[in-house]
Amino acid sequence: MDIKCFFSIVLCFFAFACSHTEHRDLNAKANVLAQSATESQRLQHNKALALKHFNDQAFDNIVVSDAQLFYLAPEQIAEFDAFYHHPRYAHLASQNRFSEFLTTRLANFTYDGQTFTATEAFKTMSGNCLSLAVLTTALAKHAGLDIRYQRVDAPPIYEKHGNILLLSTHVRTRVYGPQPDKREGVMFVFRPYVTIDYFPSDGDVRGETLSSDSFLAMYHRNMAAQALIEQKYSTSYAHVKKALLYESDHSETFNLLAVLYNRIEHKNTALATQIYNIKDGSALALYKDLIDHNNTSLNAIENYLALLAEKGNTSLVAQYADKLEGVNDRNPYQWLRTATEHYEKGELRLAQKYAERAIEFGPYLDAPQFLLAKVHYKLRRFGASRDALLAAKALSRSTDGEKRYIAKLNALSL
Repeated sequence: MDIKCFFSIVLCFFAFACSHTEHRDLNAKANVLAQSATESQRLQHNKALALKHFNDQAFDNIVVSDAQLFYLAPEQIAEFDAFYHHPRYAHLASQNRFSEFLTTRLANFTYDGQTFTATEAFKTMSGNCLSLAVLTTALAKHAGLDIRYQRVDAPPIYEKHGNILLLSTHVRTRVYGPQPDKREGVMFVFRPYVTIDYFPSDGDVRGETLSSDSFLAMYHRNMAAQALIEQKYSTSYAHVKKALLYESDHSETFNLLAVLYNRIEHKNTALATQIYNIKDGSALALYKDLIDHNNTSLNAIENYLALLAEKGNTSLVAQYADKLEGVNDRNPYQWLRTATEHYEKGELRLAQKYAERAIEFGPYLDAPQFLLAKVHYKLRRFGASRDALLAAKALSRSTDGEKRYIAKLNALSL
């Protein structure tokens, strides 16, 4: 779950096999070693950055743990076992039996913005996509099945809490069947799996595979955001630190730490200095370090620009606005969100620039093309607007969407 500020602070089944032959490429090996050394240096730098900006003296010493995250109550395990081992499903492959249980038992699983443990999600039959992944993990571990997590590029879900806006990051889980029998001389990369997902959509695009550490870091970011909303600042800080322990280079975790500092500063500067030992400018200093060392995200830069604007530092706003261009965010929905915000402000040139970035990373999406068509129309580029509408129509995955684009095209032709 990512946090964005608005100010005042607003804030399946695939397979292939290949011959098992040995191939050595010394140049490739050298490149891998060089990349590994660079990655190690980057991680060390981010750990140093975290230590530089941590402020343990400002918060109560609260210990947070994920030890019980995947725990299931005995009666919950018994319910799963009774289904999973029932003779009725013996003909199904293990991963399909697992999927059948979730499909049957969790048919009424209700979306809730809360992040729950496995026990809580099973009991309440609710939670966010991370809660479902936690429950899936707990059951898969019990059944002895392997899992992998995968980030999904999908339209974000927004939740507004006062002056804090949460933007969801979607994750889903793959549950794998047993490894295939090995054959001498052949290496099989063949594993049937089922995908456990919340709102699967044709517009979703799979992102990178997440490690277990990255998944746990995501959990602690969610818990930190929830604690921040509830004004439990020491708890929020403890979860941020835990998330950085699992994943020291995640820019959104640093962004969350900066939002936490800024929230305290903004509520009462004198109180922040006296009680929390948070000096005015702690958030600004952290954002500047992140951006100057290229460990940033769209949210972090936009939050930094908003803070600078609030402080009246227009020269730095102009200087750092260009940094958005260098953000390595391959999620087209993030660029579409930024483009839409500029369009709604009447900043058409910026809206066009970021709509084109959304198209670059999401050439399969119709929404960025439609936004680009609206930008061109406002700029009286009617030919370009028509071309973008035609592209949107061709990419539309729904009959209603296609009809809408046809109506817009007919209006342009009048």
